[in-house]
Amino acid sequence: MPISIIGGGRVGIALGILAARAGLEVVAVGGRSKMRTKAAAKLIGKGVKALDIKEAAALGKLVFITVSDDAILPVCSVISMADKWAPGAVVAHCSGALSSETLQLARQRGAQVGSMHPLQTFATIDSAVDVLPGSYLFIEGDPQAVQSLTEFGWAIGGKCVPIEPKSKVMYHVAAVMACNYVASLLDAALTAGEQAGIERRTFMAALEPLVQATVHNVLTMDVAESLTGPIVRRDIGTITTHLETIKDDLLANFYRSMGAQTIRVAIKHYLITAQEGVEMLYKMLPASE
Repeated sequence: MPISIIGGGRVGIALGILAARAGLEVVAVGGRSKMRTKAAAKLIGKGVKALDIKEAAALGKLVFITVSDDAILPVCSVISMADKWAPGAVVAHCSGALSSETLQLARQRGAQVGSMHPLQTFATIDSAVDVLPGSYLFIEGDPQAVQSLTEFGWAIGGKCVPIEPKSKVMYHVAAVMACNYVASLLDAALTAGEQAGIERRTFMAALEPLVQATVHNVLTMDVAESLTGPIVRRDIGTITTHLETIKDDLLANFYRSMGAQTIRVAIKHYLITAQEGVEMLYKMLPASE
């Protein structure tokens, strides 16, 4: 099945490289920038054509639209209005938050539509190629699209999981929390360390074994079993002192939000009583409230 990739970013290039390595036929890359599209085609392999998006789409029986979320509908619209989808083509995007319904215009032109989102973070093209095999790929869409995307996913070494279109947004909420907000959480910890007079790089090195041990415990045991600290120790005095010491309002609110979620987990798993949780939440309220 000839494969075309629309968009010359990290995800599209990585999918193309892995597809070529798996012996699949990648025929074209489509993009608005000729220079960037040529570079993407060259990275994927010999014989891959660098074309505009309509020409590239016309050559593929499996077409991946790997542009930003906001650009998916406009790109699909341009190709659909030009009637450039190949007969019986499967058209898919790789957004985590959007469902295949975003490709409704392609469906109206006879294409089977779907989405395939890799639950992974891609800092560079090389890292994307390295970590995509073994990653989970969440797939939904029309039956033929799901079948084709699942076959593609397994071929590049992914682990394919079906998901309902209506569940995509909440699924992406979970992904953002587990990836982007973990980075923000670490930055908040580093900021607190700086306010304690510890140089940022030194504190990052100091936090590394703690963070690694915590993640290891969560992944190998359970979230609740991994909890330590003042909340599960019912140490209200320490929590109060923490909040009295934090002078940065944003950091204090972040601490309160994380504390509230930790209390929720602790109550759910009977590590503390509901009454104890309410008392701690009350102590966490800003003084003005």
